[in-house]
Amino acid sequence: MFTGIIREMGRVVEKKYNGGNVVLGIKTTDELDVADSVAINGVCLTVVDKRADRVYVEVMSATLRCTNLGELRVGDEVNIEPALRLSDRVSGHLVSGHVDGVGRIMYLRRRYGYYEMKVKIDASLMQYMVPRGSIAMDGISLTIAGVKQDGVIVNITPYTLENTNLKHRRVGDKVNIEVDVLAKLVKPDVKRIQV
Repeated sequence: MFTGIIREMGRVVEKKYNGGNVVLGIKTTDELDVADSVAINGVCLTVVDKRADRVYVEVMSATLRCTNLGELRVGDEVNIEPALRLSDRVSGHLVSGHVDGVGRIMYLRRRYGYYEMKVKIDASLMQYMVPRGSIAMDGISLTIAGVKQDGVIVNITPYTLENTNLKHRRVGDKVNIEVDVLAKLVKPDVKRIQV
């Protein structure tokens, strides 16, 4: 489990293919160890190797098909959150790291003291979107400010924009979407992407 509070941004420094899977080498200052769970752009992965200032995670082909991780290139920044310890504070909301779908940024614009972003979301997930409810985008815990027919609007503080990979996002970019676990409990028939 995670909280959607990004601990740091790492940088992809290696990308290798292993059959249909991809192994990513990510430069990080976090003290992750082999076998630790870590959320990379909101996707729960396992650290399979560690060397000096980088960790390696293997992304299975099924995960590559239903997230934005397959589009990562060497040099890209990623959001990193280590797994929640039972003694940790839950500052965001409970996030499993199991992505429900991929959304597309329709706009990201500056408002008065914050940023507003609209993300187009698959119709099958829209039933779980409620104003002032929680959503994770690329692993970032955000509050839904508005629900539209084809997507949601979220407001982003300048701190969150600057300290996550959202600062590099542009119109048309994909973001990993995880529906709030509480919405899944209320309506447990959430349809996940077919792989």
